[in-house]
This record gives sequence, C-alpha cells and structure tokens, in this order.
Amino acid sequence: FDLLLNSLNLLKTDASPKRAARILEIKLLALSGVMPRLDRCVSCGAEMDIKNSPLRFSYKIGGIVCPKCTSQDATSRRILAGTVNFIDHIERASYDKAENIKVSKDVGEELEEIMSKFLTYQLETRIKSLDFLKAIT
Repeated sequence: FDLLLNSLNLLKTDASPKRAARILEIKLLALSGVMPRLDRCVSCGAEMDIKNSPLRFSYKIGGIVCPKCTSQDATSRRILAGTVNFIDHIERASYDKAENIKVSKDVGEELEEIMSKFLTYQLETRIKSLDFLKAIT
C-alpha cells in the first residue's frame, strides 16, 4: 500500500512518469522476492566488476551473467553499467531518496525494455497495463 501511495504521490509532482513507473517496478520486484541478481553472476556466483566488465542480462536465469555463463542463455543481452547501478540504487534507497535519483536517456530506455521483458518472462504473460503505461508516457 505504501509503495503504491508513494508512487501516486510522485506522479503528482513534476517527476517523469516513466521514472516513477521504473521505481515502482524495481521496488515491487524487491518486495515480491523476484529481484534480478545484479552483484554477481546469477548462474555461477562469480563476482562481477560492474564498472569494467562487459555485462549481459538474462531474463531466463534472472540477472547478470559472467562471460563463462552466457552460453547458458543465448537470449541474454548486453546491459549498461549505468542501468545496473540505477536498479541497485533504487532497490537499496528509501522511496524518498529513490525519487531524487536521476537517470540518463540511454539508461532510462534500456531500463524500460529490460523491466518490461523481465516482468513478462517472470509472470509468463504479457502485462497489459505496461502497454497502457507506455502509450500514455
């Protein structure tokens, strides 16, 4: 309830509706226990150097995968370090602090695509409200 209320209050401000939607999605994933693994390889557990390593994200396995494990999911895709950092910051920050975290256009666009596909994969169905949100933002 608090998450929804905070999200609706954020929409009353001049904040970007897309950013508000991404914050809601990330916080909801964290609360529901299906947050993607971003600090180490989701497959083998190897630590990842987010700043200096080429990163790949697997919808199927549920997080970033190291170069050795990318063969386990041929559909994994490159992900920007900025996107990983944004997700991590939003997950850890209180809602008041999360709403002040800015995001670049590239990270915002990638984040929207990744969240949509990750949610669709995890829920095993297309979420019609995501299409609606995309249409109005």
